[in-house]
Amino acid sequence: MSHVLGYLCSDPSVSAHLLRELEHEVSLHHPGESSGVGLGWIQDDRSLLRNHPKPPAGLPTVPMMISDLPARTVLGHVRAPGLPPLAAANLAPFRFKKWLWVSPANSEMPQDMLPEMPDHIRQNIRGNSVAEWGFHAVIAELSKVDLLDHPDRDMDGVVAAFSRAVQHLHDSGISLGPVIMASNKRIMGMSTKETLKFRAVAGYEIKGEPLFAGHKPRNRTYPAFRAMMITNAPTDGAQWHEIPENQIAWFDAQNIPHFQRP
Repeated sequence: MSHVLGYLCSDPSVSAHLLRELEHEVSLHHPGESSGVGLGWIQDDRSLLRNHPKPPAGLPTVPMMISDLPARTVLGHVRAPGLPPLAAANLAPFRFKKWLWVSPANSEMPQDMLPEMPDHIRQNIRGNSVAEWGFHAVIAELSKVDLLDHPDRDMDGVVAAFSRAVQHLHDSGISLGPVIMASNKRIMGMSTKETLKFRAVAGYEIKGEPLFAGHKPRNRTYPAFRAMMITNAPTDGAQWHEIPENQIAWFDAQNIPHFQRP
């Protein structure tokens, strides 16, 4: 099983400390042993990608790769070891303007099932994977209801557009598997039979390290810090919660989950 991961936080300067903690709770494939690893992040209102279809053995773990990025929003994908090679264009995550999307589905989209969408959206598609076409089908729906650039205006409308696109693909016999989609301020996940789990963080304390014997370092507290992680990888700890099967979950500014069926 390939692993997908989504991370959203209010202050990336705290991420390195938190991600060291979360790294022990999430059992992700190691990038150097995987069949490919991809990262997507939003920085200065732009979405960026870094893909390794043939990852070098020296890559650090995905949480540590994320901690090196000066970004509030990051999505990651680690393909299971032993899978056939995948072209860089078909390796998730995928991006469009301020949006990111990750899904482990990498089968080719049938030519006779390509969804209709505006040319300015279609021309952003680089490959032919089900996951990338599914993402752009959602983007097309968001464009129709004028929520592509300002999703915070109506998150219920965003989820409804997401649902319509996913349901249309499902009715056509296209399965996307678990999906994580994010903007610079919001993150959402859709569980399938392969369940997604999430962990919310509200407030954080960075414990100082003693410089010498007997030294009592001062801890730094960040009461306003918020973070959310979503993944389909095995997790450990009571603070992880499942997104129910075949439901979409999105999280507001207070990390409160809202659930909806497609």
